[in-house]
Amino acid sequence: MPRLRSASNGAGRMSAKGKVELERLLTYEEAGDHLGISGKAMSDLARRGEIPRVVLSERKHRIHPDDLVAYIEKHRRIAS
Repeated sequence: MPRLRSASNGAGRMSAKGKVELERLLTYEEAGDHLGISGKAMSDLARRGEIPRVVLSERKHRIHPDDLVAYIEKHRRIAS
């Protein structure tokens, strides 16, 4: 499972050679694994607009890791 980091500026990061390294986009299944839900449930969240998605084609959608981190932070509840 790809490791999630805190939200960045979304542009990726600069490598030692001066090239931009882009974040790897997550499939619905991979993103759902981080939340403990199915890929179908993750797809439903994206379809309803609860989390942004990257549309690569009509049938290929992905989740940016920063958007998943933001979703988790937005829905975090501290038990009292």
